[in-house]
Amino acid sequence: LRGSGAQGQFDATLARRLPLRILLAEDNTINQKLALKLLEKMGYRADVAANGLEVLEALGRQPYDVVLMDMQMPEMDGLEATRSVREGWPEEEQPRIIAMTANAMQGDREACLAAGMNDYISKPIQIDDLQEALRRCGAAQEALLDAPPVAATANNHARVEQQPSLVVDWGAIARLQSLQSEGEPDLVAQFIDLFLEETPGLLASMRAGLAQQSSDHIRRAAHTLKSTSADLGAIAMMRLCAELEKKGRRSSLEGSETLVTELEQEFDAVSRELQKWTGEIADEHLHRG
Repeated sequence: LRGSGAQGQFDATLARRLPLRILLAEDNTINQKLALKLLEKMGYRADVAANGLEVLEALGRQPYDVVLMDMQMPEMDGLEATRSVREGWPEEEQPRIIAMTANAMQGDREACLAAGMNDYISKPIQIDDLQEALRRCGAAQEALLDAPPVAATANNHARVEQQPSLVVDWGAIARLQSLQSEGEPDLVAQFIDLFLEETPGLLASMRAGLAQQSSDHIRRAAHTLKSTSADLGAIAMMRLCAELEKKGRRSSLEGSETLVTELEQEFDAVSRELQKWTGEIADEHLHRG
């Protein structure tokens, strides 16, 4: 989530006023959980596909009103999956397809629309962008969408103290906490655990890419890590990944080894900060108990 997105408002009754069958196409576990939680706050339940082939299989089983389509997925990417849907399904069974991409590259939006996508939102997903995209899916029902939304921060959960840090943007952690519902397992702790568990493998993939002189290998791993780093406020990691991804798009390895080394060092620092934070939260809960 971006800061500006968290300042938006959840429309908690959107699903009731605009019922939609939603398929989420996203291969990144953390991004899946975040998107599902955002949709849940609006009253939606979504099915999940981890790649384009699974999208086609899901659409073959049942119709969907909306597909939230990540652009870069294994097996089959979002553009190819969209073209397959547009070519293979009758017009009356065509879902509305909304592209989700972490790339801010010139021409991305045009490529999405040319493939047959209907709409486009950037990642990390902003609350307002997602809600507006869903509202556009039901333009004929806009007259029903005038009920006041519920503020995203209107919950009774403790918020993270906004303390300055050169390593972690604690505002991002606070925004994740705003998605927490009463009585649920700790959402932020789950995301942090996944991040700490999955990142070493992505860094290892980048090292393997360096060894194999494969800029594309590095680009794919950097793309995945860029998104999850942004979700958890690891801003320096996000920027390093963006630079590696940019080099990969140019099929360039120049300077990549230095960037990967800096990324590994930054991950060590981020890990310490996040583990310290989760330990403090655990101690706080223990004392309360």
